[in-house]
Amino acid sequence: MSVELSLNLNDYKKILGWFELAFAKSNNIPDEDNNTFRKISVMAQVTMEEINDEHKTGKDGYPH
Repeated sequence: MSVELSLNLNDYKKILGWFELAFAKSNNIPDEDNNTFRKISVMAQVTMEEINDEHKTGKDGYPH
């Protein structure tokens, strides 16, 4: 059984906040964690762009 899930903008904000809390006192972030942070940041950016596009065109794809 598979389930399709998606994250919303608030989810990304929380995840990025957790990252900042985890590494706030350290300049020594492991590469693996830094790579994950970059991936999540890109995913959040794409989500923001999709939301902006939906506002400009509407969910039906037509300009409003």
